[in-house]
Amino acid sequence: QSRSDRQGSPTPAPGAPEPGDMTAWGPRVAQGYATLYDHALKGIRGMPAKGGNPSLPEADLANAVGYMFTESGGKL
Repeated sequence: QSRSDRQGSPTPAPGAPEPGDMTAWGPRVAQGYATLYDHALKGIRGMPAKGGNPSLPEADLANAVGYMFTESGGKL
């Protein structure tokens, strides 16, 4: 759940935890990759589906979720 700034570098969406923040990501990682991917794909609570980019290819979404998941202690 990140957005790109004008230079194209990823920046977290408001309220989104930074990848690697084990305290914030711990409960999310505990849910498992499949659940996190499903939330990213469909949206959950205030987070829009595909991070607000409906044209985002699912492969790119999967890579982004996998990156955040593993950087935050998850194992694929």
